[in-house]
Amino acid sequence: MTINNKYRPEDLKTETLHQQLSQGVVMEGLNATRKCAEMITQVLPEDQVLALSGDLGSGKSTFVSFLGETLGVTQPIKSPTYNFYNVYQGKRQLVHCDAYRLKDSAAMDDLLIEDFLKSPWLLCIEWPENIRTWLPHQTLWLRFDIQSPGIHTLHKI
Repeated sequence: MTINNKYRPEDLKTETLHQQLSQGVVMEGLNATRKCAEMITQVLPEDQVLALSGDLGSGKSTFVSFLGETLGVTQPIKSPTYNFYNVYQGKRQLVHCDAYRLKDSAAMDDLLIEDFLKSPWLLCIEWPENIRTWLPHQTLWLRFDIQSPGIHTLHKI
């Protein structure tokens, strides 16, 4: 069932997920965000970059923590704001990067993230607009928006 032409996480199907994400997903509460992260993890190819766009508090870091749970990461996933990125090991390596304080793509090269990536990996980048030219062509762009307290939407852009 859709709400205002947007899907609920429980209605997502792996075979049509990219199309559904383009239309949008309404996430009401943490369980819906967790379910959405689980579904997305199922369809991501190995060695994938996710560009997570959205305002402060729109659910980007929470979403990454649920991705980590799905990937079997057992340590707490924290926002990498002060050290630019954190590396976690699970079924696949998860690298969580915050590009908010990076001025341009050259600053991303200085972090040497590519030297730490061990296949299979998933690189999640918050504030990707700051480093757009650094991102590979096959990057999956996701936009998080706050609709009202506790209700967020997720769109593939």
